[in-house]
Amino acid sequence: IGLMLAAVLAEALLPLLLPIQVFSGTISFLALMFLGAVFYRQASDDARPGASIRLVLLGLAMIAATALGDPRSPGGLWQQAATLAARSAALLVFGAVFLLRDRAWPRALRYFGTISFSIYLLQATVLLVRTGSPLLNMLLWPALTLAGASLTYAWIERPGIQLGQYLAKRARSR
Repeated sequence: IGLMLAAVLAEALLPLLLPIQVFSGTISFLALMFLGAVFYRQASDDARPGASIRLVLLGLAMIAATALGDPRSPGGLWQQAATLAARSAALLVFGAVFLLRDRAWPRALRYFGTISFSIYLLQATVLLVRTGSPLLNMLLWPALTLAGASLTYAWIERPGIQLGQYLAKRARSR
């Protein structure tokens, strides 16, 4: 919640009050990234009562902060509109998944959730691969991302999680 408040202050209010421009979206991107984890904590009853309402209000404030940003910033109005659309879509997805949390999910979607961190880490690198055809790029990028994420999950992420669990268990037994 503190990171979300900092995003609203730094990205919307400071540029309106002072002649400075924070890199558009940097702080609110981080806040939005952690919002999914907070929704998970709320769903597993690991969060304080009323946290969901505060999260939704701050999420809306982050969207407003994006909309209030300076359209003269690098990237201009189109970048601002794209950022606003992406953040709104992320909040809608988080909210929909939260509301549907008690439903059974298809196996493929559960697998995408399992490898989602690897997808997140690889997607920017995969976008560097270019062919001569935009259509081929659109077909190749998801395939490369999913294949690479599956491999990094199996070879790096899952063994790292297992090692962390082993070390934590060992530390608790001392």
